[in-house]
Amino acid sequence: MEYFGLSFLPVFWFLFAYKVNYNKYPSFRLISLALIIPFLTLFMSTTNEYHHLYYADVSIIEFNGHLIAHLMKGPWYFVFATYSYSILLFSIFVFYKLWKAAKYSLSTQSFWMLFGSVSLTIVFSIYLLGMAPMGLDLTPFGFLVMAISYFIALFRYNFLEMKEIIRSIVFSEISEGIIVIDDNGRLIDFNNSGQKTFSWLNATNIGKSITCFEEGKKIIENADDIHKVEIMKNGQKKYYKYHVSAIKENKNSVCSVYIFQDITKEKDMLNKLNYMAYNDSLTDIYNRRKLMEEAEKELLRAQRYSKHTSVLMIDIDYFKRTNDQYGHLAGDEVIVNVVEECKKRIRRTDIIGRYGGEEFLIILAETNSEQAISVAEDIRQKIAGLDILSKGKIIRVTVSLWYINFGSGRQRYQDRRINR
Repeated sequence: MEYFGLSFLPVFWFLFAYKVNYNKYPSFRLISLALIIPFLTLFMSTTNEYHHLYYADVSIIEFNGHLIAHLMKGPWYFVFATYSYSILLFSIFVFYKLWKAAKYSLSTQSFWMLFGSVSLTIVFSIYLLGMAPMGLDLTPFGFLVMAISYFIALFRYNFLEMKEIIRSIVFSEISEGIIVIDDNGRLIDFNNSGQKTFSWLNATNIGKSITCFEEGKKIIENADDIHKVEIMKNGQKKYYKYHVSAIKENKNSVCSVYIFQDITKEKDMLNKLNYMAYNDSLTDIYNRRKLMEEAEKELLRAQRYSKHTSVLMIDIDYFKRTNDQYGHLAGDEVIVNVVEECKKRIRRTDIIGRYGGEEFLIILAETNSEQAISVAEDIRQKIAGLDILSKGKIIRVTVSLWYINFGSGRQRYQDRRINR
């Protein structure tokens, strides 16, 4: 009758240790596999008289007036013993890891859980090795020691609240990356998310200065408690936001905890929003608002340093007629082609923006009147000779240009129209 419970103790113990270690239950498939040996063990023990695979022989001997059962173990007994041993060793590993995280303190629930598991393993080993007095099965005494240990862990140290385990799991499994660095910049610890982000976060590099790694230099070079770091990873720019907290002991700083998260998507989204706020969606140049801001900056700079600056205004001739004759999509293609021709002629340092529907401004930094006229004339001729293809039809347009030159010294400005 004892095997109706004993057969399944190991698998329930496995589920408990697995949950503690991984903070989740194993998959249904893994549980099913783990139950195979317990069910077979129950079957073997209840039908042993027909095959003698669990106990090869069961006999009674008398010792000092006491009757003692002498059990000769069969092959399946050792299969079940190996299975139970494996689970006990797994539980020892789990609770040792927790005890290590608790800095080997004896006043922790992990110590008592470990003590109970080790005690049962030792007693079980003594019986299997034939070292027990009169061959008595001492396993129940091992269960007694384990039960007392677990009672202490459960009620004295409030193990059911899982505080220590939760603390360890949060550190390991939190989605934010965590890096712990001492005051000399040496790596002390890290969590799983941090390791997934940076390959150099591994056990072999603990104790090394993170300045040995290019990414590590960027992480600690900023002294602000909250800062952002741009890092090239696999040929792509990645952005991380860091929160730095100093850990102190007796008012002395001993280490710093860097909690970081990948904000690349947020950064890209912000860049896209900024781009949409400042750029014309059709032509991919500045919209009127941004154009006026940049023009004001450039003109103030020219005034401050007494530099020539010219502004060109470009207007597409008879654009409404083009829209009416060819359609608005064709009108959009005309605008795009005009802008492309303008961009080919100006410098990268010049500023171009859409001022109105078919009107554009070009700000030519450090450009005098003669140079501005030359640029305007080139643009006018290029656009006049442009064939714009739209739905199989060739569209030709001309543009009118005006320029204003803000000169240096006493000459305030002069304007002129470039005839189309």
